This record gives sequence, C-alpha cells and structure tokens, in this order.
Amino acid sequence: LSYLIKIKNGSMSEMSVVVSAFWFGLTVGRLVLGFVTPKLPSEHLANIVYESLSIVFYVLFFMSNSYWLYLLTIFLTGVFIGPIFPTTTIYSVKILPVQLHVSGVGFAMALGGGGAAVLPWFIGNLCEWWGSFSVYPLFVILFLSVDVITWVCLK
Repeated sequence: LSYLIKIKNGSMSEMSVVVSAFWFGLTVGRLVLGFVTPKLPSEHLANIVYESLSIVFYVLFFMSNSYWLYLLTIFLTGVFIGPIFPTTTIYSVKILPVQLHVSGVGFAMALGGGGAAVLPWFIGNLCEWWGSFSVYPLFVILFLSVDVITWVCLK
C-alpha cells in the first residue's frame, strides 16, 4: 500500500480501494473462470493464457497514470491470477500417477505456500536496497514469465 501511495501518488483511501480491487478480482477469477476453464481444451492451455493475460494487465497497471485505469488493470490482473493455483492442482492430478497424487499435490502446495512466505520477504529486502519502483514490478513480471515458460515447456 505504501508503495502505491509513493509511486502512484495516490491517497490512502484511493490506493486501499486499488488493493481491494486486486483481491476482489482474485475472488471473481476463481469463481467465474472456474466454470470457464473446463470448457477450454486443457488446463495446460488455460494456465498459459491466464498467466499471459495477468502479465499484460500487470504491465498496463504500472504504465497507467489514472486511478480508474489502476482499478481496472489491477482487478483484471487478479481475475487472471485467481484460477492459476486451482487449475495447476487439477492438472497435476491428471499428469501424476495415481500413487503420487497425495504426495505430489501435497508437495506442490507446500512449495507454493513456502514461496508465498519467502518470496515477499526476499523482494521486500531487495526493494529496501534498490528501491521499490525498480524491483517490485520487475520481480512480479519475472516470476509470472518464468511460470509461463515452465508451462510451455511442460507439455
């Protein structure tokens, strides 16, 4: 939140709504795209499309300079990030042998939870050294891009 206030020159109340728009988009994405994903050719393709669109909207968020564009682009970023974790879980059950379902999916979830705990701390420390404007957006885009590349190489 303080990052948005400093970099986007917004007020506390405006930027609080922007942050809430991301989480609302995440919820909407899981609800709505959860019904759309099974209609797509595969979860594999769905994740590539969702992550690619989340990168596009995230870049647009950082390039925009209007409060309403902040709301729209960060909401859509959340919408397309939302279904990635559940879709990945479903896809891993499809590609893993039956005897590895519990341990494989459990390991992937533990890795995801660990990354969710460690990576923000790591990025926060880098932001302290190099400045938040340069590091934060680049790392998020880098992580999403590596994930897209991983999905493309997976099949």
